[in-house]
Amino acid sequence: MKAKKRQLPSNDEIENKKQNLRDLFQKVANGEIEPRSKKETVSDKLLLITDELLLLKDKGIPYSIIARLIEENLGLKVSDQTLRQFCQSRLGFPKKTRKYKTEKPQVIQETNYSATEALSQTNDFD
Repeated sequence: MKAKKRQLPSNDEIENKKQNLRDLFQKVANGEIEPRSKKETVSDKLLLITDELLLLKDKGIPYSIIARLIEENLGLKVSDQTLRQFCQSRLGFPKKTRKYKTEKPQVIQETNYSATEALSQTNDFD
């Protein structure tokens, strides 16, 4: 089945609608209106509960528990990772610093062979 070709508007149609588009862009640029994507995202929904999330900012409550509470009370299913990313990037939640074990580096046992000697030895692997 062949796809239909999209018909382009005429130059006159574009010229007639250009001022309306300019007015719309000016409102967006001035912050009077916020353009929205057609698709609603979880982040859009989390923006609605920003004040509630901020109550937990420095409390050390795991994101998995917060996500579960959101799902149980609002019916909004959000993954721990999405919630963590949203809270850290948009609400300024602190990022956890990783604690690495300080281990002594492994010492490679020295041999009496040099790399050249090892490569020059004939080894039959057949």
